[in-house]
Amino acid sequence: MTIQNPQLVGIKNWPLDTGGRYIVICYKATEFTGTLQSSEEGEVSWVQKDQIPNLDLAYDMLPLMEMMEDPDKSEFFYPRRTEDDWEKKIF
Repeated sequence: MTIQNPQLVGIKNWPLDTGGRYIVICYKATEFTGTLQSSEEGEVSWVQKDQIPNLDLAYDMLPLMEMMEDPDKSEFFYPRRTEDDWEKKIF
């Protein structure tokens, strides 16, 4: 599948133990050609948006998607690890 006209909607980032920063670029696309294909990374399929909370999602995927849907937000940031999680800030 090849997406067309992707729209940048934000970034997700956190500091690395090595002193660098890991950055994920978040974008939306509603146009594509080809077909959705699973890979070695896992199975993929189309689902209705209201069914997403019922899925086994990656860590913090729902709040990340909320940030992506909010035109006033553009950054999902983990400034530091806490004892059992990550501190989370959304700008």
